[in-house]
Amino acid sequence: MTGVEPNGPLDTRLLVETPEHVIFPYRVAGPGPRAMAWLLDAAFRAGILLFLAVVVMIVSGTAGLGGIGAGLSLVLWFLFDWGWYTVLDATTEGRSPGRAVMGLRVIREDGGPIGWKEAILRNLVRPADAMPLGYVVGVVVSTLDPKFRRLGDLLAGTVVVHVQEAVVPPVPRPLPALDERERLLVPPRLRIGVPLRAALERWHSARERLGPAWAAVVAGRVIEGIRSQFRIIHRDPVRSLELLLFAARESQGPREDALPWKDLRRQLQEGGRMDATQLQRLVWGYRSLCADLGRRRAILAQEHLAPLEDLCAKAHARIYRTPTRLTLPPLRLVARILLHEFPAELRRNQAFFLAAASLFVLPGLLGFFMALGDSSFVDAVIPGGMRGHIEKSYSEAPSRDAGENAMMAGFYVWNNVGIALRSIGAGFFACLGTALVLIYNGLVIGTVFGFLSSVGYGGNLLRFTSGHSAWELTALVIAGAAGLKLGWVVMVPGSMSRLAALRQAGPAIGRLAGGAAAMLVVAASIEGFWSAQELPDWLRAAFGVVQIFLVGGYLSGAGRGALTQ
Repeated sequence: MTGVEPNGPLDTRLLVETPEHVIFPYRVAGPGPRAMAWLLDAAFRAGILLFLAVVVMIVSGTAGLGGIGAGLSLVLWFLFDWGWYTVLDATTEGRSPGRAVMGLRVIREDGGPIGWKEAILRNLVRPADAMPLGYVVGVVVSTLDPKFRRLGDLLAGTVVVHVQEAVVPPVPRPLPALDERERLLVPPRLRIGVPLRAALERWHSARERLGPAWAAVVAGRVIEGIRSQFRIIHRDPVRSLELLLFAARESQGPREDALPWKDLRRQLQEGGRMDATQLQRLVWGYRSLCADLGRRRAILAQEHLAPLEDLCAKAHARIYRTPTRLTLPPLRLVARILLHEFPAELRRNQAFFLAAASLFVLPGLLGFFMALGDSSFVDAVIPGGMRGHIEKSYSEAPSRDAGENAMMAGFYVWNNVGIALRSIGAGFFACLGTALVLIYNGLVIGTVFGFLSSVGYGGNLLRFTSGHSAWELTALVIAGAAGLKLGWVVMVPGSMSRLAALRQAGPAIGRLAGGAAAMLVVAASIEGFWSAQELPDWLRAAFGVVQIFLVGGYLSGAGRGALTQ
C-alpha cells in the first residue's frame, strides 16, 4: 500500500506500507533533480558512445572495413539510445550514473526494487514523454501527478525517489551519566506512559538544537507537576527531567545491542546471494525490526526514526525484490519469447493488428493510385528534392559493395526499429500518435511506389524490396498494433482503474514490441546484405515468396503448443 503524505512539501514523502503493516517513507524526486540526472546521463552516454564509435571506426578503418565500422557505430547508437536506461534500471536497481550522482533511484510503488519488466515498460513509452521536444509531456505529466510520475512510471508502476542517507545514530541521544546519589533519587519500576516518554525524548533531542536556556525554561514550567507525581526531588529542573527520562529508558524497551540491528545491517552491507540459513536470519531480523520500529514510532522523534526506517526499507527491498537474475539461460529465454509468447500474444490481439493494418494499407493504396496519375499529389506528399533523389536511386537496380551493405544494415536497425518503438510510445495519446505514424508511413510508401511505377522504375523498387518487405512491413504493423492497444487501454480501461488496466496490459505490449523489434532486425539484415545484390529476378521473387510464407507461418502457427520451462 502506498500513499503521498498529506500537506507535504513540493518533493513529497511517499508512504509505503509493508506486508508486516509497517509504514516507512520515501522522499519523491521532483522534475528538477530528475532533469539534472537526465542531463548527467546524457553526458555519460554521449561520452561512452563517442569513445566506442571512435575505437570502432579506427579499428575498422585500419583493416579496410570502413563501411562495417559505420554500420557498427549506428548499431551502437541504437543500443545506447534504447538500452541505456533499460539495462541500467534492471541491473542497478534503478540507479543510472546520473541518478547515482543526484542521489536518486527508481523503485516500485510498493517500495521494492524494479526488475526487467518494470525497466522495459517504463522506457518503452519514453518517446511519448519526450514529445514534442525536451521531455515537455513528461515534465507536464509528472508535475500534475502527486508522485511526480511520468507516463513510463504510470505504465510500469514505478516512482523515482531520493536515496535515504542515515545521518543520525539509530538510538536516542545519550544522557549524562548518573552518579550513585542520583540513582537513588529515581524510584524503581516507574510507570511512565507513552505520551510522556515521547515528550521527554523530543525535549532531550531538541536541546542540542535550541540550546540550554530553552531546555531550562521548558523544564521550569513542567517540573512541579512531574516532581509531585513521580517523587523526583533533584533541585535542578533540567536534571530532574533527565532522571525521569533515564528511568523511562531503563524500564521500557531493549537496547540496540539486544536487537538484531547490527547483524541485519551487516547482512545488507555484504550483499551477494544467501543460503537458506542466511535468508532465514535476514527475515527474522527484518520482522523484529519492523515490530520494534512500530513501538518506537510512538515514542521517539522523527530524526531518530529515520535510520531505522532506512534500514527497514533496505531489508524490505532485499526480501521482496524482483529477481534480476534470469530464471532461464539468456538464449533459451529469448527463444521462448520469440517462438512462443510473441506470436501467441499477437493472435490474442488480432483486432488491434487488423486495425493497424487498415491504417497502414488503405493510405498506401490511396497514395499508390493517386501518384500514378497526379504529379501534384506526389509533390504534396514527397518534397521536391526527395522526389528527385528517389527517382535517381531507382533509375537502375541498386548495387552496393560489402562495406556499404554493412553500413546500411546498421542504418536500417537504427532507423526502422527506432521508428517502430516510437510509434508504440506515441499510442499513449489516445491512439492518435500511433495512427498518424501508420497513416503517414503507409501513404509515403504507397506514393513512392506509385510515383516510381509512373516513371517506369517500379520494377527496380520491387526487386529491391521483395526480400525484406514481408518482415519489415509486418513488423511496422505489429508495432502499430501495440501502440493502438496502449492507447485503447488509456481510453477504455473497463472495470479496472486506468492505472491498473495499463499495468495489466503492459507485459502484452512489451512482448509485441520485442517481437516487432526482432522482426525489424531480420528485415534490416536481409535489406543490408541481400536486397542490393546482383541476382536473377527469378531468385529474388522466389526468395520473397519464401519470406512471405515464413512470416505468415511463424505468426499464425508458432506458440500453439504447450509451453515448457
